[in-house]
Amino acid sequence: MNNEEIKQTIASFPRWHYQFNLRGNLTLSPLVDKGRILRHKERKKYFFDLLVQLLGGSLVGIRVLDIGCNAGFWSYAQSKADAISFWESMEDRCI
Repeated sequence: MNNEEIKQTIASFPRWHYQFNLRGNLTLSPLVDKGRILRHKERKKYFFDLLVQLLGGSLVGIRVLDIGCNAGFWSYAQSKADAISFWESMEDRCI
C-alpha cells in the first residue's frame, strides 16, 4: 500500500481501539480517551511480555486463537513472538 491508501484505510474505520504506527500514519479515533491511549502497551508490557518471558522468550510452536480480534493488536503481538496466530472478527474489514 502506498501512503495515501494507508491513510484512506485508516480513515475508513469508525474507531480504532489501539494505536498503530503504519508507516508514520497513526491510527487513533477521536472517540478514544487520550489519557488511556497507552493502556494496551501497558497491558502488553505487564502481562503479555512477561508471559512470553516465562515461556522461554518465544511462543514458537504455540497456537493462539484470538476471537474478536478487531484491528489485531494481540494477534500481531502473538505473531511477533513467533506464535501460530489464528484470528476471527465479526467485521470482515478488521481482518
